[in-house]
Amino acid sequence: MTGYVTMTGPVTMTESVTICDNDRICDNDRICDNDRICDNDRTCDNDRICDNLICDNDRTCDNDWICDNHGISDNGQRFNRTDEKLKKKMRPLYSLLVLFVMSRLAYTTLMFKNINLDLSDTKRQDDETNIDHHPELEGIGKIDCRAQDVVDVSNTSTHRCKIIGVCAECPNLGLTVVPNDLPTDIIKLNLSFNQLELIPDFAFDRYRKLEYIFINSNKLTRLYPSAFANLTVLKVLDLFNNSLEMTGTTFPDEVFSSLISVVSLRISRNNRELNKTELAYPDVALSRMTALQTLYLDGLEIKKSPTAFGRGFRNLTKLHTLMLSGGNPSFGFCNLRSLYNNTFENLGQVGILRLQNCGLFGDRIEADAFKPLINLQILNLIFNENINADSLGNVFYGLRNSRKLERLYINRIVNRYSLSICFESSWLKYIPKSITYLEARENQLEGMDRNTIRMLPPNIEYLDLSGNLFRFGTYFQDLHVMKNLQRLFINGINTNYVIPYSYPAVGHDVIRNASCHLYKETNGLGGKNFILKLPPRLERIQMNNAGLMYRLTELHVDPNNSLNSLSLRFNNFPSLEGPITGLNALKFLDLSYCYIKKILPQFFQNFSSLQYLYLQGNALGDFFYGNRNIKSFFYLSNLKVLNMSYCNIYDLRPAVFSEQRNLTKLSLEHNPLDKFDVNITHMWSLTLLNLSSTHVTTLSPATRRHVDQLHDNNINTTLNLAETPIACTCENLNFLIWMSKSQAFTSGFKGYICVFPDFSNANLATSYQDILKTLTRKCTSNAVLFFIVGSCTAVMIGVIIGLLLYRFRYNLKYLYYAAYTRYQNKNHDDAAQFQYDAFICYAEEDVGFVNNFLKNELVARGLKLFIHSEDFTAGEYISSNIVRAVCACRKTVVLLTRDLVASTWCMFEIEMAKMEAVYSGRQVLLFVIMEKLPKGQIGRDLLYNVKNNTYLEFPGDQSEAEVMVRWWDKLASDIMH
Repeated sequence: MTGYVTMTGPVTMTESVTICDNDRICDNDRICDNDRICDNDRTCDNDRICDNLICDNDRTCDNDWICDNHGISDNGQRFNRTDEKLKKKMRPLYSLLVLFVMSRLAYTTLMFKNINLDLSDTKRQDDETNIDHHPELEGIGKIDCRAQDVVDVSNTSTHRCKIIGVCAECPNLGLTVVPNDLPTDIIKLNLSFNQLELIPDFAFDRYRKLEYIFINSNKLTRLYPSAFANLTVLKVLDLFNNSLEMTGTTFPDEVFSSLISVVSLRISRNNRELNKTELAYPDVALSRMTALQTLYLDGLEIKKSPTAFGRGFRNLTKLHTLMLSGGNPSFGFCNLRSLYNNTFENLGQVGILRLQNCGLFGDRIEADAFKPLINLQILNLIFNENINADSLGNVFYGLRNSRKLERLYINRIVNRYSLSICFESSWLKYIPKSITYLEARENQLEGMDRNTIRMLPPNIEYLDLSGNLFRFGTYFQDLHVMKNLQRLFINGINTNYVIPYSYPAVGHDVIRNASCHLYKETNGLGGKNFILKLPPRLERIQMNNAGLMYRLTELHVDPNNSLNSLSLRFNNFPSLEGPITGLNALKFLDLSYCYIKKILPQFFQNFSSLQYLYLQGNALGDFFYGNRNIKSFFYLSNLKVLNMSYCNIYDLRPAVFSEQRNLTKLSLEHNPLDKFDVNITHMWSLTLLNLSSTHVTTLSPATRRHVDQLHDNNINTTLNLAETPIACTCENLNFLIWMSKSQAFTSGFKGYICVFPDFSNANLATSYQDILKTLTRKCTSNAVLFFIVGSCTAVMIGVIIGLLLYRFRYNLKYLYYAAYTRYQNKNHDDAAQFQYDAFICYAEEDVGFVNNFLKNELVARGLKLFIHSEDFTAGEYISSNIVRAVCACRKTVVLLTRDLVASTWCMFEIEMAKMEAVYSGRQVLLFVIMEKLPKGQIGRDLLYNVKNNTYLEFPGDQSEAEVMVRWWDKLASDIMH
């Protein structure tokens, strides 16, 4: 492992996933991102209202009460615009937004949400990462307006407010005074985004049951002494984003005297000129609010004398959370610059302190500045880029003996344009040992000396070093000394900075001859025997977008670890080769968007416990097409969730998931798959098969049957074929009918597309039944027509074949019997060309002539005759005997008489002789006309044969003896030639 962990990770996909990485919601848990909820549908970020506006770019959402808490931020930020069009656009959503805002008012301080991954595929709240979780505040601020209907009093009131039960909603109405004609029993009054400039005495005296008042984003410049008189049950007061400068005139000492029940006060973003010398925190006025727990202030420039937070703050004994934040319109203004030893001397009761983006300089923080904060549990110093890492000693010194400080946030305390830093262990000399949670993101860290890890608090459980530039070095050998570490985050830089508008100030370069030895002797731990030792209780590692570029080859990890979740998204791992050993407890692995092109089976050989595998966004198409016999997932028999979406997969062999019998979710969406022939019939726990946005047009009958069987077994399997070109053809009609009946599809077929043979398409969500009816009618009609046409065609072909067989019946018979005869005689001696001289073809009625005259005369002249009554082989087919006789004789002599013409077998003998003449090329037939016959009686075919072959006329029995001798001689001679 060499090279920097830089911000230049391989993020080229179109999918937007930066929100999760920044907000630490999805990426810590991975549920949203991997189920395609957060990335595509943005559902995951619904309760993080400001993700797309501010938090995602400025990296302030995680530490900002405004974004993560009960939503008051949206009142203060989204509508704080001069653009009237934007205001009008957002007005219709305001009422619903306020309900959401107040429903979460219990969390009136900064929140960090970190959903702890439940590997049984569930989500739960993890209070460990909630920076301002206050169990004592739960239940406060949950507004129950007890309204069934919204009452619009715009016709009866001069102020056009809406009354929702006991809540009055009056935002964006251009009000200049507090309405005095609202119901007296309201508990909430929302006057945000109006034009109020003053709050006169007894302005709310009519509404003494009020518990929540929102006057944020008005034009207030002054509060009268009795402005909030008689509001003894008020709990929340929001004066954010006005012009209430912190002077005695603006905040009279008695102004909050009646507010004995207020637990949350927000008066930040009121002091736009923080360098005014007359500005001071109104501690006397605030001291009357003895129940106050959460306070939001602008950060005035701190003076050493008098102390910034006056003695009145000591009276706020229940004050637990103090928020001073700048740098963002959603927060407020803050420019503390310095912290002195007496700055917090009256705030010893504070448990959570945020000094975010307050322009603090490390060399202006006195050593005991934080010492008075004896009850401090959470300290947030993020975005103070002038503190610098080498001044952490000044921060930690006053807290070195703290036993209560558990969480420390020091993200971006080094200027973003600084050169890389090697962290020295001496800078952690005074770090409180009680810390269990530490974030030090984006501090330009390149490495650390060998003692740094050993100097970290021994009980640290959560460590986030994301956004730094770490090189691989020998300090990694000490990871295992963090015995209690459970979560480690070393993600890459994921912030989009604005273009610089000034050069870095002098002093931003913090390198002070730092000596970092990354390549010390390894005590024999290197080379081929290298074994990576992890902290024994470490459960989760994240290195997303970390610029890692490796072939994942052989790696050995000490098996004494508890790692169950490993996320390596947005890196560059072209091939997964392995083997990797020692990760025996790993259940979750995310290798999404890592340019993976090859996966060898041995990579997963030792991952038998793996249940969740995410490979989306890689380039696996050519690998699966060209390596059809490789079983990449052979060893993953316990896998439950597999995501291979966006992988350019265009072909999958049927047995690719043959070992995944426990699979519950298979995601292949956004791949150019033309067909889905994968065998899933062994997956009896499958609940999701996502083939959306592929090229699949139908599913096989086996897949359909299996899905039906799953539902019969009470497995609620869901199929997603949205945005796929489902074929609306007669061939696919059965599938379309099955879709309409199956329980596997969401009702309405939203996003489903039907493609016709002419490539036109229709939306199944709006016209499914019409399409089904049309296809059913069309395909049924086509079936009848096809049957008729097919039947007629078959009959015609049969007739033609029959006619051809009849026409060439003798040819076929001859060929068959000739072949049969030759086969029967293949072992016989065949020395002579012909065994006989003449085969006599005659009718049975002429047998006397043959036996008494023809036979004697021809035999006497030396001819050998074949006569069927004497020479046919008994037991053979007659046809075979005839063909054998024709083939074995030099001539076939036909005695043409009326009886012969009427004999079928005689006609067959003549046809066989004719075929022999055709196929042998010799003259075979010799006709002897025994009597004169009419042409009509002879027949056209026979007459043709007589005329085209040699024939003799028999002279008759009465002829002279000399004539008969010559005739017999002539017949014998013609037979032999």
